[in-house]
Amino acid sequence: MNNEKIIKWINRGAYAAILILIYWIFIAISSAVFGLKVFKENLTEIFVLSLPMIIAALCGTLIVNIMINMTRIADSLSQKYENKQSHHEQKTKKANIRIIIFVALFPIIFGLLYLGDVMTSQKKERYITESAEQLVKENSEIINQIAKYEFSKEYIDKTADKIELLEKLDENFPYISIIVKDTIDNKEVFLYFTERSNVAEEKEPRKVNYIFATSKEEKANLDSIFAGHNNSQLFSANDGKYELYYPIKTSEKTIILYLSEYQNYGKIGS
Repeated sequence: MNNEKIIKWINRGAYAAILILIYWIFIAISSAVFGLKVFKENLTEIFVLSLPMIIAALCGTLIVNIMINMTRIADSLSQKYENKQSHHEQKTKKANIRIIIFVALFPIIFGLLYLGDVMTSQKKERYITESAEQLVKENSEIINQIAKYEFSKEYIDKTADKIELLEKLDENFPYISIIVKDTIDNKEVFLYFTERSNVAEEKEPRKVNYIFATSKEEKANLDSIFAGHNNSQLFSANDGKYELYYPIKTSEKTIILYLSEYQNYGKIGS
C-alpha cells in the first residue's frame, strides 16, 4: 500500500473519530440540559471512558499523517488544470452531501434521545405502579395500621418502623413515604412520614417539621384525592426523579402512598 492510500485511510479514521467525538458531546449536552435519561449505568460509564480514548486516537492519526506527508508532495505539478478543476468540482459535491448528512443527524439523534427518555419514563411508571400495587396487596395489615393516623409520637415512631420494614423487603424497592392531610392553626396542610421520622426520646413532635411542600398543581391534585373526587394515581418524571402518588382508602381514612426514586441514568435495554 503506497503512502497516498495510507494517508487516505488515516484521514478517514481521523474524520470518523472527530464525528464520534462531536456526536458524543452533543448527546452528553442534550442529556444534561434537557434531563433526558436513556442509557444504562454501564453505558454512561463507557461514554466517560471513551472520550480520552477518542482524543488519543485523534492525536495519533494527526502525528502519523504529518510524518507521512513530510515524505511526499500532495499534488502532482504535472497534473493538468482541467483535470484538477473537474476533480475539485466532484470533491465539492461530495463535501456538500456529507455536510447535509452531518447536520441532519443532530435532530435525528436528539429525537432518538427524547424517545428513549419517554420510554424510560413509561417503563419506570409501570415498575413503580406495580410495586405499589404489590405492596398494598401483600401488606394490607400494615397498611391498615398506618392508615390509623393521629399526630402523636407513638404513631410517628411505629409508622417509621413499618416503612423501614416495607422498604427492606426488596433491595430495589423505591423510597416510601406516607402522606396525610391535617391542619396547623386551622390551615390545611399535607404531612409526610418516612423511615427517618422517628422522634427522639427528649422531643415532642411538631407538625411543622413534617410538612410536605407541593407545587400548586400537586396541591390541587392531592386536595382532590383527599376530598374523594379523584381516586387516580399520579405519576411524574423530571430529570431522573420519578414520583408516584398512590391513594389508599381504608375504613379509617384516606392516605397516600408516595413512592419516589432517583436515577442519574436511564434503563433502556436493561
